[in-house]
Order: sequence, then structure tokens, then C-alpha cells
Amino acid sequence: MRELLPGFETEAPIEATVHKEAVHFLTETMHFRLPITPPPLQDHGNYVISINRFVKWMAEKVEAAGITVFTGFAGSELLYNENKVTGVRTDDKGVDKKNEKKSEFRGRL
Repeated sequence: MRELLPGFETEAPIEATVHKEAVHFLTETMHFRLPITPPPLQDHGNYVISINRFVKWMAEKVEAAGITVFTGFAGSELLYNENKVTGVRTDDKGVDKKNEKKSEFRGRL
């Protein structure tokens, strides 16, 4: 993020900065704190954010840069022309667990 948006910390919807970590082993009736925090679980200096608020904030930034954001669609495949990305294929929207069309169905774009 610092490379893409230098100084983003002053504007982004950051909830808190991680100052310390701890790992607890939970049982039905008690918990035990581990004496160390494994490296993959160490987030010291990173941020606690709401991904929903962060994505909305980021969408405003990219739209201000002239990029069109299509919400409500999952990207399923990048489309290439030679070595450049030229588009994104989306998945169908409005299908149920059995892959059958619901009333709000929209096909791929």
C-alpha cells in the first residue's frame, strides 16, 4: 500500500495499529497463552481494518484516478491481448447452490 499510495495511513479507514500479539489455546473451560507467537501470526506494526470500509475507500481512490469499478461481480478470469491485460471475465450472478438461475440472474460479461 505504501508503494501504491504513499501516506495512505493518514486517510485510510484504519481502526488501530497492532502493538502486541498473543496466541491462546482454547479448551471448553479454559485457555492457555502460548509463550511465543509464531512468526506467521506476528502482525506488529500492521493495521486492524474493516475490509468493507477499506474496499469502499479504495474504490473512491481508483475511481478518482479514472478507473471504472464494477461492483457486485466476481472476476473469474483475466483476459489478455499478447502480454497485456485487456479485461476481466466475470462469473454468472444470481445462481443458486445447484447452479440454477435465480430471478436476479445476470450472465457473464
